[in-house]
Amino acid sequence: MRFELRIVTARSQIMRTPTAAARKNDEDDYVTDWNAENATMIALNGADASIDGTGAEAKDGSVTITAPGTYVLSGKLNDGQIVVDVQDKENVRLVLNGMELQSSDSAPIYIKEAGKAIITLQEGTANTVSDGKTYVYPDASADEPNAAVFSKADLTVNGTGALIVHGNYNNGIASKDDLK
Repeated sequence: MRFELRIVTARSQIMRTPTAAARKNDEDDYVTDWNAENATMIALNGADASIDGTGAEAKDGSVTITAPGTYVLSGKLNDGQIVVDVQDKENVRLVLNGMELQSSDSAPIYIKEAGKAIITLQEGTANTVSDGKTYVYPDASADEPNAAVFSKADLTVNGTGALIVHGNYNNGIASKDDLK
């Protein structure tokens, strides 16, 4: 199954009176700009990844992000995973900048923990995420992740680039929290 998502955003008026923190979070949903000086660059290289910046580590074909911030992903990872595991409940922005990510046995993008995850589709790029038909879980009682893009935190997808999701196991994109 092929799914192509093109996001076109228009800023709409918020009809409630949110707290200052909630207003900041809502405003983050619309931000698509990023600055290379303040971002961690992640170049996917077939079986591994190289990282220029802080807050992420590449190991055994996967990248784990453990600090809030902006992470720009480009290149191709043949069989691996991007895992966001930010314990301090702050925001993480993943800028998909012409990347292709495939995992044969789990969610290629897994937002395990964060305050909010924002996936920004860089203008003029095509990005592909594909999972396998079966997943391998750490124990028999686990049933998640269960989608090619899976989030346990609030998830926003924005930007004007293309995102093609091949959800072969179950879902293409799923969130246990808000999905915008």
